[in-house]
Amino acid sequence: MGEKKITSAPVVLAVIVFAIGLGLGYYLWGIQRKGPTDYKEMLSKTIDYIATIEHKNQTLLKTIDTLENEVDVLKKESKGVPVELESRLKDLKARVDSLQHENQQLKQKLITYENMLKENQALKKKGAQETKPAQTNLGTTANTGGE
Repeated sequence: MGEKKITSAPVVLAVIVFAIGLGLGYYLWGIQRKGPTDYKEMLSKTIDYIATIEHKNQTLLKTIDTLENEVDVLKKESKGVPVELESRLKDLKARVDSLQHENQQLKQKLITYENMLKENQALKKKGAQETKPAQTNLGTTANTGGE
């Protein structure tokens, strides 16, 4: 008899699990049904839900199109900016070169004027030194001639 109890235990256990599953299934899905299902109402609710989803989808698609257009415009503008910057940079480089050339010319003129000033001062000193001995000579000859 010990052998029959061991072999009948899995069968009894399987029947108990099946009964529990059947009871839980009825409790979860069977209690909610109080009456017959109104398929027309369920279908209309489903259609309304699908319509709202399609409307939201259309709105999102329009928003996406707008954003894509804005991105394209910004990409075109960003491509145009380097070209404008390059042309402005070239203009500025040309202006810097012309200003450097003008600066060199002015430095050369300044050097020339400084040299002229030095020569002028040297000539004035030389002229002043030449006129002093002449004046002293004139003064000495005038004194000697006056005696």
